[in-house]
Amino acid sequence: MDTLCSLYNDALACRAPTKNYALFLMERYLQLKIKAIKAGAPIQINTLDDFINYCKHYGVKVQRLLCEFYLHILVLDHETELNPGPFVGDIQLQAFISFGVNQIKWPKAYNAFQRQENGLDLWIRAEPSDPVQLWRKHRTLMKIPGVIEAFRSMHEATIRQGLEYFFSVKDPAIDAAKFRCQISNPNIQLKEPFKYENFKLAANCLHLYGEVILRAGPSWLGYRFRSPIIWHPSPAYQALYEMPEGHTGHFFEHLVMHHRYRPPHEIPSPAYSLTALHVNYNVLMRARKRVSRGVCGVLKKVCFW
Repeated sequence: MDTLCSLYNDALACRAPTKNYALFLMERYLQLKIKAIKAGAPIQINTLDDFINYCKHYGVKVQRLLCEFYLHILVLDHETELNPGPFVGDIQLQAFISFGVNQIKWPKAYNAFQRQENGLDLWIRAEPSDPVQLWRKHRTLMKIPGVIEAFRSMHEATIRQGLEYFFSVKDPAIDAAKFRCQISNPNIQLKEPFKYENFKLAANCLHLYGEVILRAGPSWLGYRFRSPIIWHPSPAYQALYEMPEGHTGHFFEHLVMHHRYRPPHEIPSPAYSLTALHVNYNVLMRARKRVSRGVCGVLKKVCFW
C-alpha cells in the first residue's frame, strides 16, 4: 500500500493540476481516501453519524475538508433531512477555510509539476559495455539448428503487425502530437526533441525502417543506441549525418550495409541527453542564421556603395 500511495503521488507530479476547482476538490477527496486506506482506517461515509465520527477522529484540518466535501455534495449526496452543522461549528465557515487552504495547495502542486516538466531530460541509454561480445553471442545463438526458423516467423509477425497497427493510428497520432505541441509553452517547444514536425516525418518514413529490419531478419541485432534510428533523418538531425534532402531511402540502405553490427574498433557510446542534443542543434542553427544575415547585410552594403 505504501508503494501504491507513493506511485500515485509520483503520477500526480507528472501532470499539471486542474484549473477547474470542482475537479481539484474531487482529487483532494480521493487523496484523503487513499491516505486513510494507507493508515488502515478506510473512510466510508454512508450516514451522518459516519460523517460526524470522522470529523472527530481526524481532527480540525480534515474536518474542514470534509465540510467542504459535504457542502458540495461529494459525500452524503442524498442527505436532506439532518444537519451536521452544530457538531462541526458551522459547515459554510469550515468549508470556506478549507477552500482557502486548497488555494495554497494548488500552486504547490503546480510548482512540483513545473519542476518536472522544465527539468526532466530525455536520455538515450548507453550502449553495451562490450558490443563485440554481444554480437558474438548473438551469432552463436543464430547458429543453433532451428533457431533461425523459430525467430524468423516471430520476428516477421511482430514487425508486420506493429507496422500495420501504427499506420492504422498514424493520422490521429500526428494530429494529437500537433495539438500537444501547439498548447505547450515555448520553453518546452524549444527543448522537445520529438516535436511534431520530426514525428510526422519519422512516421512517414517508418515503412523504410520496417523494410530494413524485415530484410535483415533475425540477424538484425537492433542494439545500436548511438542515435534513435527511426527518427533519422529529420531536419533537426540531418546535420549529424551530413545528409541532403531527399536521401532518406539511401540512408536506410546505408544502415543495412554498414551499421547492422558495431565494428570492433569503435568505442561504445555512453548515455547522452537527446534533449540537450536538440537544444544545442537549435542554438547552432540560430547562430548560423545570424551569421548568414550578417554576411548578407555586408554584401548589400558593398553592392550599394
